[in-house]
Amino acid sequence: MQGPTTTLPPPAAAATAMAVDLISQLNDDLLLHILGFLPAVRDVARTSVLSRRWRHLWSIAPCLRFAVGDGDDDDNGDRDAHAARLLIAAVDAAVARRADVDILEISFNYGPSRPWRSFYEQPACAADVTMPSHSRAAAWLRFAGRHVRRSFAVDLPPLPLGWRRDHQAAAAAAAAAGGDLAELPRSARAGTMRLQLGNATLTVPVAGVGPGAYSALTDFQLHKATLAGEGADNLGHLLSSSCSPRLRRLGLAFVGGLAKLRLDAAGTLEELELVELPDLRRLDVDAPGLRLLRVDLFDLSFSYPDPAPVRISAPRLEALACHDMPSPAPLQFDGAAAVRHIKKLAFYYPVDDGMLHNATTIWLLKNCTAMDHLELDLVIDMPYKVSEWPIGEDMMNYVSELPSVTNLAISIYVGTGGHTIGATLTKLIAKCKNVEYISIGFNDWKIRHCSNLSCFCRQPKGWEDQKISLDHLRTVDIRNFKLSDDWIRVLQVLLANSPALDTMTVELDKTYLKEIQKEGESVQFDVPCSKGFWASVSSQPDEHGFDSVVVKYKWT
Repeated sequence: MQGPTTTLPPPAAAATAMAVDLISQLNDDLLLHILGFLPAVRDVARTSVLSRRWRHLWSIAPCLRFAVGDGDDDDNGDRDAHAARLLIAAVDAAVARRADVDILEISFNYGPSRPWRSFYEQPACAADVTMPSHSRAAAWLRFAGRHVRRSFAVDLPPLPLGWRRDHQAAAAAAAAAGGDLAELPRSARAGTMRLQLGNATLTVPVAGVGPGAYSALTDFQLHKATLAGEGADNLGHLLSSSCSPRLRRLGLAFVGGLAKLRLDAAGTLEELELVELPDLRRLDVDAPGLRLLRVDLFDLSFSYPDPAPVRISAPRLEALACHDMPSPAPLQFDGAAAVRHIKKLAFYYPVDDGMLHNATTIWLLKNCTAMDHLELDLVIDMPYKVSEWPIGEDMMNYVSELPSVTNLAISIYVGTGGHTIGATLTKLIAKCKNVEYISIGFNDWKIRHCSNLSCFCRQPKGWEDQKISLDHLRTVDIRNFKLSDDWIRVLQVLLANSPALDTMTVELDKTYLKEIQKEGESVQFDVPCSKGFWASVSSQPDEHGFDSVVVKYKWT
């Protein structure tokens, strides 16, 4: 008796069944959502060749991402300039035809390998976008304000230095004649707005901007722009709680034309960046929810003889990055006592007007009493000639004890003069008696030797034999190390005064290693220690690619 038989479809029928396009059977909303993940508009457009079902979708895609793409390092710039002009035409066409979109991104960045190279060689491309006579940037920003529902980002090519004066003159003329200048987009729908404008001129709206004008805005970044017109100082009002009640991240960097910034921020603002605002003369910030503040305001820091008044109220501040911060004389800073992490704090050692340069650093180190994480740039710079050395007090004497610091990162920059750093570095570390982790990065080019036996850099005498308390230190990481007597003594001081030390890792400076190899010498890493031992943990081929050279050592 035979069992039931199974009839298999013919091969052609099986192939047809397998070739059914299930994705194309999805509705438009799902397909448009899929298209939203593609990185660029050109990729979205290419889907139109898949089938008739896809042919119209690219024209209604909710996400428009225009990018010039990675450049060619061997290209002379003509190809990049051509690609940029094609991108300009594509953006112009989309702005003219499209209605509302969720996301609009426009980028002329050629990538990290050589950003903007062709624009230095072909400045006409930058002018095509940012010069007021062309008004493209103005039209794109206007479209964003009216038609972008969620996120808008633009990264424009910077005008070469020689063109900026012409641009500013043209902007002034256009403003006087009632011309079409780029204006900060007005939008109550966009949640993200990131504008890198290539030093273009931007106006700030005044009329018709009431409460909730930017009610959905959570992330606002404005970089490389010059504010113009009567509304320039109105920027702070637009970013305050009345107009931007949901703002969480705010960044202003390399923005000219801003003389006063009064920011009454919403309680939602957590991150604030104020970097290189050359025309700023008055700063008033009230940010009750701020957690991270980055300040780098050199011009405001040294606007003497009459320092500009500065008030910063951030009672919940946790992290502060401040390479250049206003002098404490005009500074009212409510929030220092809550700061736990300070980044990029600079200490200049020594300088003629050391208190002027270091006053804010010394004030912060004294008043940030909860700080447990300190990242400090120690800048040691003296002239070559002994007769030109300034004579003054040791600035390190003004630095208070830092008992709350448990994590200490020091980047050392030794400039001209060839000074030793051992005594200075040891004095700083000794102020952190409860430190558990130390990171030290050396950044001088060549080892030189100070010839003045009474120089500040050798004080106090016998520093390498003094006892300091580092009872809690467990880990030390050192980068760009060079085998000089002074630097070796620093290692010995740390080893001798850290009874709980578990590991110390020392990575040799690669430039130093190459110089040693060129001279036909070998590296002899010989750091005496009374306990523990050194072992090599990493190596690399020498400059000829043959012999192995140890680049990292570890003490345990």
